[in-house]
Amino acid sequence: MDTEILNIEEKEFLSFIINPFKKKVVYISKEKARQGKREYIYIQLSDSPCQLPCFPEGELYKNMEVKKHYTLNELGL
Repeated sequence: MDTEILNIEEKEFLSFIINPFKKKVVYISKEKARQGKREYIYIQLSDSPCQLPCFPEGELYKNMEVKKHYTLNELGL
């Protein structure tokens, strides 16, 4: 059985955020912030980037690898 990359809450949140732009999403990744032990979700759209607010490192999106580009399908979105 494959492990889900996102938990239910993470899927619901990202689905809500990307819904108006779903057809424009190229990839979603988890990135490290430049300062401190923080991370953020980066969404690359076909016409612009989108960065969500930072969160403490290792607290959210635990099954996503840093700097890996995920498709919506891979994330179950």
